[in-house]
Amino acid sequence: MVDYCKLKWVKNIKHQYDEFWANLAYDSDSGFSHLQWKRNSITNAKKPQKSDLILLGQRGKFTHLVEVIDDEPKLNSNSDKVSLDFPIYREVKVLWKAPIFEKAPRQAPRQMEILKFRMGWRGGKALDLDNIKGIKNNFGDLESFQKHVVEVLKPFGLC
Repeated sequence: MVDYCKLKWVKNIKHQYDEFWANLAYDSDSGFSHLQWKRNSITNAKKPQKSDLILLGQRGKFTHLVEVIDDEPKLNSNSDKVSLDFPIYREVKVLWKAPIFEKAPRQAPRQMEILKFRMGWRGGKALDLDNIKGIKNNFGDLESFQKHVVEVLKPFGLC
């Protein structure tokens, strides 16, 4: 069962290089996935703490819920295009992934369904839920929002 109180962040991820949906790069050596940041975003990548949860969105839908596993961001030394453009990463454990990756693109909650307000969040930075005015305006407090997220994600397979 997901500890909703650890949900502290939202982050927009973007598909790259002919992929319709962004997925997280899985590292078979560690058993975890890499959540990537742009090269100039090291300060932002340091903000989420170990065990914090991050809700990931893309193309107007929420597609992943991940738990931060490491203590600090790492630099990717691979020479592929994605690693060069997004060299900073955090190791994360995927707790939930929308069924869109099983060829069912409508099977992911719309961002408006969860947030209940429009939010501009370009740039791929992790945004602290405590600092998003729309959450307090629409839910009263962070805990109410966290509970709401879990309830909305349950029909999409969140345990």
